Amino acid sequence: MRRTVRRESTGRGQSIVEFALVMPILLLLLMGVIEFGWMILNYVQLYNGLREGLRYGSVTGWDANNPQYYNCAGIQQRIVNFDPTANWQVTSVTIAYDAGDGSTQVGTCSPLSSANGFVACSSGNCVFPARSTAAVQEDDRIVITINVTIHYLTPIIATFIPNGLPMTFEAARTVYPNGVPLCTSCG
Repeated sequence: MRRTVRRESTGRGQSIVEFALVMPILLLLLMGVIEFGWMILNYVQLYNGLREGLRYGSVTGWDANNPQYYNCAGIQQRIVNFDPTANWQVTSVTIAYDAGDGSTQVGTCSPLSSANGFVACSSGNCVFPARSTAAVQEDDRIVITINVTIHYLTPIIATFIPNGLPMTFEAARTVYPNGVPLCTSCG
C-alpha cells in the first residue's frame, strides 16, 4: 500500500513541476493574443476614422457659407471619435490639400498653438501658398495623414517594447466645392 501512496504523491509533484514549466509560456501566449487583438482594434478604428474624416472633409455640407472641407476641427473630431484610445495630440493629424495630382500641395490646415485641435480655414489659419486665393477649387483633394503610437496593454510586452507600435495612415479624397456632379454628359 505504501508504494501506491508514494506513486500518487510522486505523480502529483511531477504535474506541479510540469505546470510550473508550461505556465509562463501559456501566459506569454495569452498576452500575445490580447496585444494582437488590441493592435487590430486600433488599426481598424484608425482606418475607419480616417475614412470618415475624408468623407466629412470632401463635401460642402449643409452650410454653404462655412463648408465642411474648411472645418479642420470638425474633420479631426470625426477621426478622434472613431478611436479615442489612440493618445491623440495636435501633431497626430495632418490635413492638407493638393491639386488632385498627388504631388502639388496647394493648402494646409493649421493646428491651434495653445489647445488641442485645429481651427477652421475661414478664420484665416489655412494657408494656400500655391494660389492667389485661399480657396479649394474643383478637382482638388483633401489629404489626411495620421501618425500615432499605440502603447501595449500588458506590462510584460510593454517591458520589451516600451515605446509602443507606431502606425501611419494616409489617404486622399477629391473635394467637391460645387457639389457632386451627377451627370457629365448632360446638356
